[in-house]
Amino acid sequence: MIESRNIIIILYANTAVTQPVFEADLMGVIPKDEAADDFAKRILSRYREMPTFDMAHHEEKDLLRFFEFCWLIRKRLRDDFDLSMACTGGRGIGKSVFSIQTGTIVQYGDITNELMKKFITDKMLLAPTPDEIIQKHQEKTAGQFGVMVLDEAMRVCYSREFMSKDNIQLNKIFTVNRKENMLHILCIPSFYALDNFWRNDRVKYWAHIYGRGKVVIFAQGLNPFQKDRWNLSYNEFAFNRYIQKQHRKAYELEEFEQEGVYKYLSNYLMSFEFPDIDQKLLTYYKELTEENRYDFKRSTSQVPVEPKSRYFYGEKEVTKEEFENYGKTIC
Repeated sequence: MIESRNIIIILYANTAVTQPVFEADLMGVIPKDEAADDFAKRILSRYREMPTFDMAHHEEKDLLRFFEFCWLIRKRLRDDFDLSMACTGGRGIGKSVFSIQTGTIVQYGDITNELMKKFITDKMLLAPTPDEIIQKHQEKTAGQFGVMVLDEAMRVCYSREFMSKDNIQLNKIFTVNRKENMLHILCIPSFYALDNFWRNDRVKYWAHIYGRGKVVIFAQGLNPFQKDRWNLSYNEFAFNRYIQKQHRKAYELEEFEQEGVYKYLSNYLMSFEFPDIDQKLLTYYKELTEENRYDFKRSTSQVPVEPKSRYFYGEKEVTKEEFENYGKTIC
């Protein structure tokens, strides 16, 4: 659970300052009150009702911390803000599982297997094109205080495609649509792949999945004079320095060691564990993912499509082989 008296190390401009702060203050909302406790305990009770959920595999304090994080997001949206959160991690490590549960809780203020299935069907865009996202916004699919998950979001926020025609229009949609007070979750392989607009303006929170069911949350820095409010260069230096002192390689670090390093990096907000989802629900999600991930026919306007040659013999369309013997081509 979030303790308001915790001492948090905050690093600004490469200078460490130790001071007592409310963790909630870093998210732009009021400090935790009993409403957050009640919300977290109610969500936990809903998990206990799920037949496939096993509390023996989880620490209660970690789960309550996760649910309070969702409460803080809901509170921020209702304080007339919008919010975008990047979710990174290796393939198959649990980015989508985390996004599904976070999105369901934030969207509905409740969680069941039925609600998660409804969320996957209605609120998740799998490998979306900019046109599809614009259409969902125009249809107001998520509604006010709603959630939209952009899974495999590289089509819309990849740095090399930032200035494409569709992405410019998409960025305008996100900027103008702040009044909807929505949460957008971007599932991407690497934080560095985001273009400057997303990384330094849109994305306020970064959830990095570093192990199965383990996530660390970073918050965008508050220093208005920083060019890089995520302190990426400094955090890279600090992480590498720790590894060198331990005479270790990055891939040799255990999960608990990674969490220990993250806590002393700039922009660190919190870390916790999150549960897995029902296997049938996961299968349903994967089936939808496979249908969309390799559907390259959903092209966007920044990709020129070469006209396909057609072959005719008189007025009859024929194959290339038949044409080479009899016909003529019209392109």
